[in-house]
Amino acid sequence: MSQEGRPFLAQQSIRSDPNADTHYQLLGLDFRATPAEVTRAYRRKMKDCHPDLVAPARRGQAERYCQNINHAYAILKDPIKRREYDQSIRVQEVQDQVMNRYVGGLGGPAAGGHDPHASKLRRPPTAFERTEMRQADRSATFSLLGAFVVVTIGAIVVILVVALLATVAGLFL
Repeated sequence: MSQEGRPFLAQQSIRSDPNADTHYQLLGLDFRATPAEVTRAYRRKMKDCHPDLVAPARRGQAERYCQNINHAYAILKDPIKRREYDQSIRVQEVQDQVMNRYVGGLGGPAAGGHDPHASKLRRPPTAFERTEMRQADRSATFSLLGAFVVVTIGAIVVILVVALLATVAGLFL
């Protein structure tokens, strides 16, 4: 069991249990961790839970936990394996969102620690990207405002034409 009481991550890249820890969670890392941070976290975890440092009664559990930590480190230290793993957990995150929304998501999108926008898997936007998003938002706002003005003017013109026709029809009767 992990420290939060959840089962360990299976030895496969796509998680079969959506409540299982990812390799990042197992090592206590953020998705954007550098290779040096991955190594530091691995060494820290191994110092804390090495089977030789625990009581004999808990040695089997510590060995399984260390095997999972070793597996997570082996994936995250290799750039190619890490990229494949990152893609697989993104796929799993999307699948979890679909399943929670359409099958079991009665508690709402934030129920059970669910991350509907996968924000924990995203890097923060750069200054250029933030500026670009602000410009896109501003452009969308002006487009919506322009559409609203055109529809409003169109509605006023239709009302005036109907009123004018009603007045003209009333004069000829």
